[in-house]
Amino acid sequence: MIDRRGFVATLVGGVFARPLVTEAQRLGFREVGFLCSPSSAPYAPFVAAFRHGLNEGGYIEGKNITIEFRWADGHYDRLSNLAPDLVRRQVAVLVAVRGNGPVLAAKAATATIPIVFASGGDPVRAGIVASRNRPGANVTGVNQIFAALVPKQLELLLQLVPKAGRLSALVNPNYPDVELQRLELKEASTVIKRPIHIVNAGSQRAIDAAFLTFVQPKTDALLVANDPFFHARRDQIVALAARSAIPAMYFEDEFAVAGGLISYGASLKDTFHEVGIYTGRILKRAKPADLPIEQPTKFELVVNLKAAKAPGPDHPPVAPAAGGSGDRVVNRRAFIGTLGLGLLAAPLAAGAQPAGKIFRIGILGLGSSELLRQTLREVGYVEGLNLALEWRDPEGKTERFGDLAADLVRLKVDVIVAINPAATFAAKRSTASIPIVMVNTPDPVQLGLVVSLGRPGGNITGTTTLSADVSIKQLELLKAAVPRAVRIAVLWNPTNPWHPLALKGAEAAARSLALQLHTMAVRGPEELDAAFAAMARERAGAVLVLADPMTFYHRARLADLAAKRRLPTMYGGSRGYVEDGGLMHYWADQADLYRRVGSYVDRILKGAKPGDLPIEQPTKFELVINLKTAKTLGLTIPPSLLQRADQVIE
Repeated sequence: MIDRRGFVATLVGGVFARPLVTEAQRLGFREVGFLCSPSSAPYAPFVAAFRHGLNEGGYIEGKNITIEFRWADGHYDRLSNLAPDLVRRQVAVLVAVRGNGPVLAAKAATATIPIVFASGGDPVRAGIVASRNRPGANVTGVNQIFAALVPKQLELLLQLVPKAGRLSALVNPNYPDVELQRLELKEASTVIKRPIHIVNAGSQRAIDAAFLTFVQPKTDALLVANDPFFHARRDQIVALAARSAIPAMYFEDEFAVAGGLISYGASLKDTFHEVGIYTGRILKRAKPADLPIEQPTKFELVVNLKAAKAPGPDHPPVAPAAGGSGDRVVNRRAFIGTLGLGLLAAPLAAGAQPAGKIFRIGILGLGSSELLRQTLREVGYVEGLNLALEWRDPEGKTERFGDLAADLVRLKVDVIVAINPAATFAAKRSTASIPIVMVNTPDPVQLGLVVSLGRPGGNITGTTTLSADVSIKQLELLKAAVPRAVRIAVLWNPTNPWHPLALKGAEAAARSLALQLHTMAVRGPEELDAAFAAMARERAGAVLVLADPMTFYHRARLADLAAKRRLPTMYGGSRGYVEDGGLMHYWADQADLYRRVGSYVDRILKGAKPGDLPIEQPTKFELVINLKTAKTLGLTIPPSLLQRADQVIE
């Protein structure tokens, strides 16, 4: 994806010489480079998850891709040689996982080959990307946000060991971002208001020596910092912690499965799976700079009750959670989906209390997870510190919103963020007391959701667009792209409460532009094929798709059907339609809308009443054009329209 200036530069830039191809490329395969800090032996299940993510995008090793692996075997200094080796092979994508070391080495080796990373540190703070929403350059990936988890990990550890005096942290001085880790531990110490004694260990022998220092003076609780080297030495660390009778918190569940006491963090398999999905998207020509840095939505708290019961020398067993049998590993998967739970359903240790208020926000509908997290961070709400997010996505089935909204109400969330009109209606029907912040809900006054934009009343506020204004602009842009189109098909969903009103706005806009509209009602994905066949029979010249959870969930299929029928299509609601193959998107700028959400949530959590907060209208709109799709349709987009576009996807 390029901006207007980049597009012009591309037009005049000429064709570059082709690099030498590898044997895999001669066979028609795309080659993926895979750079990883540790050794390969313990990573088979995670590599399998990566391959699974690739498979979901249609990429199968040995069929249309090959994967070139480079393992550093825990020696970070080798990364600077391994990364250039993959670059020399001219791989299509360079995957750099397990810490910031691999991605920093990859960045140093190439500024052109797309890089997909997975690491636990803050990628902005480490200088890997410019921002999470718009990474820039040739890098994107998945951030496991281990740094944000540290205060929560310590809080949970102290719930298990409420009388702990001395707290220690084990860090690897050879870890590329060790100084950032030290700073993050210092910040966490401030949050929990307890000193943390940092001990270095960068080798097998140093780990043994570190545990000797934990004996005198006695360490009462230990945090093992995120590091691939520690993951590779987990059996040694777990055994030493047990022998020394030191309750320890780990960053991944493999430690607890190996006999460690407790772990809290994102699933490593899920992370590798997501890296595979992102790699597949880039192989399909997505630009890394346009793919937001993903963060996990599933986090696991694992407690090994057998380890909790085991006494050591001079140390009593840790009291397990009420009701636990003691001889098993407990994975509280019921809590997966939120990062900072505040408290578990039952306290892990008698008398333990949360370190502070954890606000719980319900997200109803499929929205941009990273944009939401970013805007909430900007106003002081961070997952794992003072925020828990409860995501509820109907997976394209509008009728599920009612049950999902009721579920959030049962959880007694502090605020519900409703991503679209159907979500807003469902939330309003489910509660008259929990504040609701709506996003992407047009015409709330006409829909009867609020009394007025200036004084909404009730428990709803948020952002809106006026459908008539948007419809005339969408049709105007569609006509500019396809000047000969007179008959425009409008795809709408009768189950969407906003669509009847949107149709009226579109009809009024069509009359002013001398266009003929033909409406196509579609209630579910099973009706899409018939709808596009009808459009072709009626000789529609173009299509307007009204924003809807069902069509967004099946956006790739919509793009395929439009291409098959050679129908130029305009979408609203989300640029995701165009990123996955649609032709044009025009709507309010999503980043702007989500930034406003953070402000609303912050004011409500600080005591403001939603009914007193005026509903805001967007001031920024974006036009995105997929030039690759235009070429597939045999459509030449006028240069004047390309110049108006905010972004052009090649």
